[in-house]
Amino acid sequence: MSAADEVRASAVAQGNGTVEAALDYAIHRNWAVLPLYSVRDGACTCGKADCTSPGKHPRTAHGLRDATTDAATITSWWQQWPKANVGVATGAASGFFALDVDGDAGEESLGALEDKFGRLPETVQSLTGGGGRHLLFAYPAAGAEVGSKVRVRPGLDVRGDGGYIVVPPSLHRSGRRYAWDEASPDALAPAPPWLLDEITCTQVARPEPTSALEGVGEGQRNDAIFREVSRLRALGVSKAEATVVARDMARKCRPPFPEREAMAIVERVWQKYQAPSTSPSVARVVRMADVAPQAVEWLWQPWIPLAKLTLLIGDPGTGKTMLALDLAARVTRGRPLPDGTRAPLGNVVILTAEDGLADTIRPRLDAAGADVGRVFALQAVRNVEKGEDKPFCLADDVEALEAVVNEVDGRLVIIDPLDAYLAGTDTHRNAEVRIALAPFAAMLERTGAAGLCVHHLNKDSSTVNALYRAGGSLAYVAAARSVLGVVPDPDDEEQERRLLLSIKLNIARRPDGIGYRVIDRGIAWDRDPVHIDAATAFAPKKADSDVMRTAKELLEEQLAGGRPVAQLLIEEAAAKAGISKAMLNKAKRALGVVSKRDGFGSGGLWYWGLPEDDSVSGQENA
Repeated sequence: MSAADEVRASAVAQGNGTVEAALDYAIHRNWAVLPLYSVRDGACTCGKADCTSPGKHPRTAHGLRDATTDAATITSWWQQWPKANVGVATGAASGFFALDVDGDAGEESLGALEDKFGRLPETVQSLTGGGGRHLLFAYPAAGAEVGSKVRVRPGLDVRGDGGYIVVPPSLHRSGRRYAWDEASPDALAPAPPWLLDEITCTQVARPEPTSALEGVGEGQRNDAIFREVSRLRALGVSKAEATVVARDMARKCRPPFPEREAMAIVERVWQKYQAPSTSPSVARVVRMADVAPQAVEWLWQPWIPLAKLTLLIGDPGTGKTMLALDLAARVTRGRPLPDGTRAPLGNVVILTAEDGLADTIRPRLDAAGADVGRVFALQAVRNVEKGEDKPFCLADDVEALEAVVNEVDGRLVIIDPLDAYLAGTDTHRNAEVRIALAPFAAMLERTGAAGLCVHHLNKDSSTVNALYRAGGSLAYVAAARSVLGVVPDPDDEEQERRLLLSIKLNIARRPDGIGYRVIDRGIAWDRDPVHIDAATAFAPKKADSDVMRTAKELLEEQLAGGRPVAQLLIEEAAAKAGISKAMLNKAKRALGVVSKRDGFGSGGLWYWGLPEDDSVSGQENA
């Protein structure tokens, strides 16, 4: 007796009918089994008063994906849930599909089909507790696929790939048990061709290749052809047909679009997007009641979440890379973060394309106090078949990155800069950027690591919304759960202080900014308050000449009376006029305004006056 049969015999001895049946299906019929909730007193044992599928939905965490033929797993399930109903995965997983005939409506629909095409062959049949029946047919040979489909006809459903059925001796909410029809044969019959034709999805009609958009003007030609070719690709049109369409569109544009560039668009679309499957699509649905709520976990709360993508944007020279390495160093030591909270101790994976590891990255990590034994740099990926290294690409090599993150138990993944690892992606197209970043975001979700991607600003400083300052497509910002920006502090007269600001955060309340300075040994954070937000910091700036002129006019107006004015009052007036302290001081120096102190100690005040004004005695501010 095999080990599986011994398990089954033990179940029989215990009088557990459902586990006995489940093991029989798995061991002798090779059907993939899963446990379902049962029924008690006419209600589902899931305990939800409004349950819409009493005694029919899976008990395990991953539902249908947990279906198995492993006897030990099945036995452990029924030891945990002795009264569980039995479900069997349909489709190729178990070698059959089921025609679900539901009540009078189903019988009437099936009768109409048989009147038209002929009677169905005798096959394995089960009777449901609700008055319906399941007709089981052998899964068709290679080349044909049967998916699950609701309401093929009134009262007729199909359970194939991606579906399951409840099988005997499960208990129905009516109090009756599912049962096999003793009059039906033991062997599965093949489905007649007419039934397969009725239950499989028909293909979407393909457009004629000549249905190209006409008269597209200059400035819109590239985008219009790209959209049309992508649409044809999604519909399953052949590459040859799409090429005809693209060439036709190029000729009809005004002025004509270069045919060579149109062909390049076809090549890019065909390389980037996979053709749709000709088999029916099956929706994968999860009921929200079966989703356990989870709190967001953080690498640095509320700046950088774990398991999600964070974008760090800023102009060159603002210290983005040094800032990222400073955070990496804190994670490798479990040291306090800039706001005083403590970083979780962990390993860091770095991808860097602009700085040398030996002469830049390692010295900066050392200066920041990192445990470099916890930092791993991914330099390339190896093509095993060719025995060659190639540059890492986010669109193609996320599996290799995930293997590294899992192997070293990475807590933080830094990509600097992001664009360097998007080879072949048009970074100005939303669709292409989303497709390139989606696998990386999914990898972060699976591994639980935080992703910090360094990205440059675009050159359009006239953009009002800070969200639109990220270079390239808006899809960069859309894909990130947190977007951080770094800018010079406009109120710092020396222009050495930088600000880290939260631009986007849709999973928590956005924090106030934090100041820092770039110094020889890395980043020096400060605790001075930041009174500016991202919207103001990234707002379009007036030309310096305009701001300077306004600041000079304000000073001349304040000092026009010929008497010195308290510095505090002038600064208040400047603030109301939207003039920063830094610009006010520049205007002060340009006009030669002098500062003098009246009084000593805490009671003394600084006064400003025009150069010829000597009416205030006191100590001059050199």
